Amino acid sequence: MKVELLQSSPHAPAQLHYLTAFLLDGTVAIDAGALGQMRTPAEQARVRDVFLTHSHADHTGLLPLFLENVLDETRDGPTVHGHAFTLASLRQDLFNDRLWPNFIDLKVGERRVVKLHVLEAEKPATVGALTFTPIPVDHPVPTFGYVVDDGKDALLFSGDTGPTRRLWEVARATPRLRAVFLELSFPDERGDLAREAGHLTPATFMGELAKLARPELPVLAFHLKAKWRAAIVAQLQAHLAAAGGALARNVAVAELGRDYVFKS
Repeated sequence: MKVELLQSSPHAPAQLHYLTAFLLDGTVAIDAGALGQMRTPAEQARVRDVFLTHSHADHTGLLPLFLENVLDETRDGPTVHGHAFTLASLRQDLFNDRLWPNFIDLKVGERRVVKLHVLEAEKPATVGALTFTPIPVDHPVPTFGYVVDDGKDALLFSGDTGPTRRLWEVARATPRLRAVFLELSFPDERGDLAREAGHLTPATFMGELAKLARPELPVLAFHLKAKWRAAIVAQLQAHLAAAGGALARNVAVAELGRDYVFKS
């Protein structure tokens, strides 16, 4: 399985994270924050399914541009998968003929611009060779993390979350899990903001790794707030140095725009 965390900043694009979107094997996305500015419309058109973690704008913001870029009169548009709350928010708050035209009900000829698919917690959905299992995590709006399995290897994407529980129970019970993408948003001194907003700091990030209890797994931190990136990285490195062992070797900050390949 190949994973790319899409770039969203013209300055230091490999490091500064403003909008969230992952591209899997070039054809499926997790979140759409940066999807509508990815490379060319032709490359965007390869993406036929988008799995949303939740409704917040940094994860859905460029979905309208993406759908506009891939508009095709010869076939239906992509399918957007997500929690019922998330999909309702798209209709009410985004594609509402005020903020953006109502793409949800729009047809070009007989072709739909977008199709919606409601996901249920822990009920797998299969797209091509990939099976997505949505796992509820702890965030101010209903939010899913995902276990993605291609039949040989599995990856875990946390979505936005504060300290959570069920995600790690599922992770520990997934024998072919190869790597984890875990959110990390605020420095330790802004734990107040992290608690209020449902995010992690380096200290609480380490607490989540203890729940995972798989120090041999690669863990890639993402979602670092650009304003505090330097402090977050330094603090995470200090926590990892104190922990030592396999954990210190296997945890890193994800590089945007890089292809990560995971296999057994």
